[in-house]
Amino acid sequence: MNAERRANLIVGELDELRTALEQAERARKAAENELNDAADRISDVSTQNANLSSQRRQLESTVAAMQADLDEAVAELKNSEERSKKAGKILLILIISILTHLFI
Repeated sequence: MNAERRANLIVGELDELRTALEQAERARKAAENELNDAADRISDVSTQNANLSSQRRQLESTVAAMQADLDEAVAELKNSEERSKKAGKILLILIISILTHLFI
């Protein structure tokens, strides 16, 4: 009877160990799946980061080109204003000269 009881205890312990092993295996597989999911997410985020960095560089380049165009337009406007002032002065001198000759 003692041997039978001992055998029953061993069988009970064996069942407990099998259950614990199955639980550990399920936990390992779940952790492995979580690791794979995390690696996939890291890959996705890295790709998004690279794409955003590329877009940022393109936008910075576009902004720099637009700034250069704006600077050029401002310079042209200043030159036009200077030419307009000079033309206005010349026109005024011509009008005065013509009026002076007409009334003298």
